Amino acid sequence: MIEARDLSFSYGASPVFSDLSFSLTEGKVYGIVGPNGSGKTTLLRVLCGIAKPTCGEAFLDGIPYDSFDRLSLARQLSLMPQFSYLPPVTARDLVERGRYPYLGATRRMTPEDRAAVERALSQAGAIDLAHRPLNELSGGERQRVCLALLLAQDTPYVFLDEPTTYLDLSHRFGLLSQLRDLSREGRCVVAVLHDLPQALRWCDELLVLHEGTLISTTPSEFARSSLPDRVFGVACHPVILPDGREEYVFLPK
Repeated sequence: MIEARDLSFSYGASPVFSDLSFSLTEGKVYGIVGPNGSGKTTLLRVLCGIAKPTCGEAFLDGIPYDSFDRLSLARQLSLMPQFSYLPPVTARDLVERGRYPYLGATRRMTPEDRAAVERALSQAGAIDLAHRPLNELSGGERQRVCLALLLAQDTPYVFLDEPTTYLDLSHRFGLLSQLRDLSREGRCVVAVLHDLPQALRWCDELLVLHEGTLISTTPSEFARSSLPDRVFGVACHPVILPDGREEYVFLPK
């Protein structure tokens, strides 16, 4: 379990969020949602141990993040960030970097590491991209390779920042289905999502950032509350699909 206790973060004199306390457990998909500039990516980076909170602390299974060395933490927490730059290497070369936390002193890949890379490329639908340079790939293809990088790291806690960006509809649904599968394997999945219907359909719980505070809720509670209007200025309308499932449509007020 990851536990956040009184997390605060500021850029200089500008606070992003204050006194956030919550927990993340294995076997669930969490969606971090909120308006632009609310601190979603910053919170994700703090939970991954990449950014240090201004105040407060994060714990992994009761142990403070600061007690772990970099490699130990990298075997527990993995992040698929928003990539503004990717190195001039092939897709396979990038995905192999996901195995670095497990390599010994020789830094050489073992057969097990290579099998993990192949498995990750296959799961991400990127096996056909393995030998292509990253600068030749489309945005959606790069996103699939970055997902493979995350999967190759093979951690119990998985963090993703806007993972469906650039993906077409079929790959978008495929990725979200994979995240559900990861949670069924017992992993904790945390994703920043901008598409509210997407978040409500695929997540078990929502972490809603608004004006420096955090509201933890379930998708159904969110849809039936005042939060869509209060946080996003939109109205939420339930729609019953032919198979009886309930989906949600968001419209301007």
